[in-house]
Amino acid sequence: MAKLSTPADLERWCEFLRGLKLPLEVTQKPWKPARRLESNAYLWAFVYRPLVEVAGHEEGEWHEYFCCRYFGAVPYIRIDGTEGERPVRTTTKNEAGEREVLKGQPFNDFLVFVESECAKRGVFIERQGAV
Repeated sequence: MAKLSTPADLERWCEFLRGLKLPLEVTQKPWKPARRLESNAYLWAFVYRPLVEVAGHEEGEWHEYFCCRYFGAVPYIRIDGTEGERPVRTTTKNEAGEREVLKGQPFNDFLVFVESECAKRGVFIERQGAV
């Protein structure tokens, strides 16, 4: 994956592609800054951990639960034959199961949702600066 920032970057990339043997598979999408590691750490350490202490279960279980509630859920059959649900997408994988990390405002919106859901369970999260 490469970030092209200038017309010169784009021209170099085009020259690179012209030199490759066909057929090729090439994809492109608008560049977005990466999610700050601090934001992800905040979710797991300062939001999920206190929730676990108050309500039980594991951080990963809460994450899957909140992803189902926020992004929607699809039913599936577990290996033991029982029914379950899994999130349509997560904060790191899109609806097709491809890696697509939620960044910036969309990740912040998810954080706000999770924080409000924690509050409904009696766990009040105080933001530790900007995330």
